[in-house]
Amino acid sequence: MSETVESPDLATVNQAGDRFGTFLDRARSRARDEFADARLEDAAAIGLLLRRVNRLMLNDAEDEVLRPAALSWTEFRVCFSLWIAGPQQPHEVATSTAMSRASVSSTMKTLKKKELVTTRDSKTDLRSIVMTLTPTGSELVSHAHARHLALIDEWLNPLSAPERMVLQGLLGQIMLGPRARPYADGHAVNS
Repeated sequence: MSETVESPDLATVNQAGDRFGTFLDRARSRARDEFADARLEDAAAIGLLLRRVNRLMLNDAEDEVLRPAALSWTEFRVCFSLWIAGPQQPHEVATSTAMSRASVSSTMKTLKKKELVTTRDSKTDLRSIVMTLTPTGSELVSHAHARHLALIDEWLNPLSAPERMVLQGLLGQIMLGPRARPYADGHAVNS
C-alpha cells in the first residue's frame, strides 16, 4: 500500500480541534483500514470536505442572501437561469439548472404569483410556453447575485488568486471526468 501524504490544508482542518476534523480523521482511517486501495482514503476526505464546504456555503447563502430576498434555492436557480440566458422554455430552464421539469413547472407557478416571472405562448413550439423575468424579478436577481458573489468571495478569502485559479481548474477537470459526463450538459436531476 502506498503512503498517503496529508496536505497542509487538511492538517489545518484537523488541528482546529472541531468535531468535523475528528470525524474526517476517523473517516480517512477507516477507509485506510478497510480498503486495499490507498486512493480511497483521499476520496473519503475529499468527498467529505466538498460536501461539507458546499453545505456550509449553501446554508450561509440561504441566511445572508435568499431569506432576505424572500427566495428559495429553487426559485433563485430558475430566476438566475432566466437572468443569465433570457427568456426560455421550461425544458431549457430545467437543463440549465439541472432541475426536473416538474420542479421548474412548480417553481414557475410560485414565481408568477410573486410577480417575478411572466409566461407567454412559445412562437416556435405551440405546446410550450416561454418564461421571462419581470423587471422586478430581474432587479431582485441582480441584487441577490451580487450579494451571493460577495459571499462566495468571502468564503474564498483564505485562497490567493493563483490558488483560486487552481481550484477552479481542478473542479473543472472533475466536471469533465467520466462520472460527470452524463450531467455536464445540464442533464436534469431531481433536486
